[in-house]
Amino acid sequence: MKFLKINRIYLIIGLGITLSIFFMYLNDNYIFQSLITYLFDKKEFINNQKLSDNPFMGKNVFEYLSFILSRPELKHFDYNIIFGPNLLQLFPPVFASISAYLFYQFYHNFLHYKLYRQDRYFKTIIKQIGSNANKMALSIFISFLIFYIFLFFFSNGSNAISYVEKDSTGVIIIPKSLLLDLFTDQFYLKHIYLYYLLEGFIKFYLITFSYCFLAQSLVVFFYNLKLIIMIPILYFYGLTMLCLALNDFCPPLFIHLNLMTIMANGDYPYLNSIILILLACLPIMMSIIIVFQRSHHVEI
Repeated sequence: MKFLKINRIYLIIGLGITLSIFFMYLNDNYIFQSLITYLFDKKEFINNQKLSDNPFMGKNVFEYLSFILSRPELKHFDYNIIFGPNLLQLFPPVFASISAYLFYQFYHNFLHYKLYRQDRYFKTIIKQIGSNANKMALSIFISFLIFYIFLFFFSNGSNAISYVEKDSTGVIIIPKSLLLDLFTDQFYLKHIYLYYLLEGFIKFYLITFSYCFLAQSLVVFFYNLKLIIMIPILYFYGLTMLCLALNDFCPPLFIHLNLMTIMANGDYPYLNSIILILLACLPIMMSIIIVFQRSHHVEI
């Protein structure tokens, strides 16, 4: 009970993210649209069935729901593990701002006064920030992991890459590029489930942890809560838009500086994974510097 009370906000966030991933998964595969058409637009539904190679032959909504849930595309692991959690790539700064808000309340209502009783400002702040960032990152990554495990068993070994067209040389086009400069395309083809687990850890744990770490460090430097909440959002989206605008001048540079690249790495055929991961960890380094500098200007 104590664990649930202390971590209830992260559990609520995790539950919300899990439900949203499954909603996006079903919506992306037109489950809701098909069901709404069946229930409220019989004329459109009948016309669609006449054009279908596999028309619905059942008699009620429950049979139809079972019918559309048996679609082969719902069981393509690689396609759905990409597009199910797809919208989450837009929200790292939002999670960071939530984390900053929570730490702001804790810092000014409790931790700030506790620090006056001990001579360990830097260590205490970094430890608390790291703990909070870890909780937020875990809540997002575990949500992804639940969806990953569901697809792993539900897909029963089915992957869309088995059905996609090959290029002019007969080579299958790999829909991802992150880590493949280190492990080669064969790693993806032979260990596709391990690949998406590693990619998911980077995208949903490491990125979330890094930005939550940065956002919380701002609490010890600024007092204005609105400013603290806005900085991670402006940093993420602002730098992304700037890199997109300058991309034509030096594509290799601005593609790697773009904060969205690591989240949407399938859009870029050639990436340096080590550089991307180091840049993803840059906010952590910035945070340590911020807290370290602040610790030298605080009288304990």
